[in-house]
Amino acid sequence: MPWALLDGLVRLVPCDDVGFHELDLIEHRSLIGQDVDARGERSSYLPERDDDSQRPFWLHYWRFLPACYPQRTGDLTSVLLWSDFYMGSGVSRAMA
Repeated sequence: MPWALLDGLVRLVPCDDVGFHELDLIEHRSLIGQDVDARGERSSYLPERDDDSQRPFWLHYWRFLPACYPQRTGDLTSVLLWSDFYMGSGVSRAMA
């Protein structure tokens, strides 16, 4: 992902962090990750194929509803908040 895109998004959208992460959902591994925080600090990683540090992420991925929502529903366009899943009034998406 071009850094200029992430830099622009973090300035445009009020947030703590903007990131791009490519995941292999079949092999349960991260392929690449890039983040820019609100201060403009960048971080990136290219994990090794047999990186055991990813095991906790994959152990919880499918149970963490905001993370796997697009894969479970096919909805790739909605902007979501954690409150859509875990708190707030009315019926949450987690209950739907």
